[in-house]
Amino acid sequence: GRDRFYRPEDVTWWGADGRPLTDADWHRGEAPTLGMLADDRWMLVLNGGTAPADFQLPPVHLALVLDTSQPDGTPSDGALTAGGILRLAARTLVVLHTEQAARPA
Repeated sequence: GRDRFYRPEDVTWWGADGRPLTDADWHRGEAPTLGMLADDRWMLVLNGGTAPADFQLPPVHLALVLDTSQPDGTPSDGALTAGGILRLAARTLVVLHTEQAARPA
């Protein structure tokens, strides 16, 4: 188990366009959809918007673990294409898992 909190270097924030967020991205204030990759294993993708949104995944194999748009949270399909598009319902949180490193170069 983990014996510490995540450090900044353990987390990468991703934009819906599939690239890591920059400092400038944080100041735009217009992105209702973003992702957070923690410890190169867990990815959270949030769509806070009122409409469905597409999110380009990092170029690694990810499996869906939780989808809050489903009544019981069970995702409809556990496999996704590396670097593919994930369609998110409005106001949804999706949790994904991978064992491969997905840090940007």
